[in-house]
Amino acid sequence: MKLGSDKFNTIMGAMKEHYISNPDALYQIQNSVIFMNHADNAKIPDEVEEQQNAFKLTTDNFSNNQNKICTDNSKDLTDKKVEQSEFEKIMNQNKEDAKTKATKAIDDYYQKMIDIGNKHPEAQSQIITIVNKTTAFFMGVLKSIQDFIVKLVDNIIKWAKEVFNKITEHFSVIAKAAISFFSGVLV
Repeated sequence: MKLGSDKFNTIMGAMKEHYISNPDALYQIQNSVIFMNHADNAKIPDEVEEQQNAFKLTTDNFSNNQNKICTDNSKDLTDKKVEQSEFEKIMNQNKEDAKTKATKAIDDYYQKMIDIGNKHPEAQSQIITIVNKTTAFFMGVLKSIQDFIVKLVDNIIKWAKEVFNKITEHFSVIAKAAISFFSGVLV
C-alpha cells in the first residue's frame, strides 16, 4: 500500500537512525503500517530482491572480513609478531572500524531501498517491513562480532596474566627449592 513519499521517507529515516543508535532493539513500526502491509498483496518489486541479495553478500563479506581480521591478528599475537598491547589496540580499532563500515553499509542499503520505495509506492509498506527485519538481523551480526572481539581481547589478557602468574609461581618454587637445597647440602 502506498504511504506517500514523505511518510515513507520519514519512517525509513527514523528506522535507520534507530538501528544506528540502538542496535539491540527491534524498531517498532507503527501499527497502521503493519496493518497496511498485511492487508496489501502488492507484488514486491524485483529490485527489492536484488537489493536483498546484494545486502546478503555485503553481510557475508563483512562477516568473513571480521573473521580474517580476528584470526590473522590472533595468529600474529601467538607468533609474537605483535605485543599484547598492540594486539589490544588493533582489535579495539577494528571494532570501531567494523561499526563505521556497518553504518556505511546500512546507509547504502537504506538509500537504495528508499529509492526503490519511491519508484514503487505500492510496495512501500512491504519494503519497510523487509528493511526492518534485514537491519535487525545485520545489527545482530554486528553486535555478535563486537561482543566476540571484546571477549577475545579480554580472554587473551586474562590468559596472559594467568600465564605470567603461573610462570612467576613456578620459578618462585624453584628458587625456594634451590635455596633450601643449597642451604642444607653442605651440612
